[in-house]
Amino acid sequence: MQRNTRRSSVALCAAALVIATQAPAAQSPATGDAATGNDRYQQALDGVLADVANPEKSFELVEAAMAAGDLRGAAAALERVLLIDPRLANIRLELGVLYLRMGNGSLAQYHIREALRAPNVPATVRLRAERLLAQAGAEGRRSTFRFESSLSYRYDSNANAGSSADAVYVLDPFTFQPILAPLTAGAETSDSALDAAFEVSHSFAFQSARGSSWDTDLFAYTVRYQDLDALDQWSIGIETGPTLVVAGSSEAPVSIRPFGLVGTASLDGEDYFDYGGGGLELSAFWSPAMVTRLRATLEDRQFDDSPTRFLSDRSGDYLTGRLTQLWQLGRLQLSAGITAQEVDAAADYQSFGYLGGNVGARYFGTVGVSQRPWNVYLEASYGTAEYDAADFLVHPDIVRKDDRRSASAGVEVGVTRTLSVALDLTQSDNESSLPNYEYDNFSASVRMVVRF
Repeated sequence: MQRNTRRSSVALCAAALVIATQAPAAQSPATGDAATGNDRYQQALDGVLADVANPEKSFELVEAAMAAGDLRGAAAALERVLLIDPRLANIRLELGVLYLRMGNGSLAQYHIREALRAPNVPATVRLRAERLLAQAGAEGRRSTFRFESSLSYRYDSNANAGSSADAVYVLDPFTFQPILAPLTAGAETSDSALDAAFEVSHSFAFQSARGSSWDTDLFAYTVRYQDLDALDQWSIGIETGPTLVVAGSSEAPVSIRPFGLVGTASLDGEDYFDYGGGGLELSAFWSPAMVTRLRATLEDRQFDDSPTRFLSDRSGDYLTGRLTQLWQLGRLQLSAGITAQEVDAAADYQSFGYLGGNVGARYFGTVGVSQRPWNVYLEASYGTAEYDAADFLVHPDIVRKDDRRSASAGVEVGVTRTLSVALDLTQSDNESSLPNYEYDNFSASVRMVVRF
């Protein structure tokens, strides 16, 4: 172990020494603006060497290299950083940007795709990489695929969302009046489950220097419980449409994406619901470190009845809007969002309006001589749902209103260039005007994620 550590240390020092020789400060003599540009370049290079996992530092190096006119030197510097650890997504992305600026679309695509495969990718880096990949596709390979899958083992303290109240409303079979009865059936039950999720993304780049493309996402999900077989489910869906860059620059694009979507889901081996619809998504990079996304969808959901459950009263139009804001401040990513939903179901007591918000913070770091990437996050959300009418089968005079709170924390560590492992903890609570719908749940999961 000591021998490997010494070798890694020597490699790191040697790489840093070779990188330092690439700085244009060696291009003496330099005066005036040239000297100022070279000083900025050297400072940016020193910043990357001191903090290789910081997306802001690597972007500043590319900016300084473009200002100093030394794209090749900067590319060589970043190539040598990747010799230390090829999993650094921010370095991969900026190296792809440099090759794109030098007109090498194939190398640009390779490094940008590798950035998207990395196990420790800030959301701002990922979103920017997707647009730059399409831009590189206009010069290189126009059709690209990406695959992401996760497998997790999860424990839920209340897997069936059973009521946490001591008594719930039921109808008296003789008087047909609601009464509070002690909770017997449907009480909260703990269980463990295996979750698996898959997503295949395809992008076809248009012949446009702006980075427009046709993007398609196919996603699938399944969960299998150890004891509560009735909760086993799977779903599959597809979303497709053009992403059109309509304003901004290659570093700060503004895009609009109309899309169509369709999917189906199964519960306990029987048809659960089908949906189809469309939506519109707007994305605006105000800078490489700040992005705003607005997404609206309208789905027609059709729920299926079975001999053991009645669900068709939930069928109808589901209109959802989400506004998300992301900031990358060095290694720290901050997020905030607002979600609104309006459901016009077949039954008024299943129709509701929802409004909620969420905030989060995620810190990206590296550990060890090999700069192994990791990130840790905290998230919190709150929302309220108000239904249109009372459910006469529960209580004819009380209209349901829910207040939902959730807090999550977790850590993810990169293992290889494409594999990461994560631990996620979540506490959820739902308070309701009807005790039937009050519940809380603690969830803990161990997750493996593969991207290629």
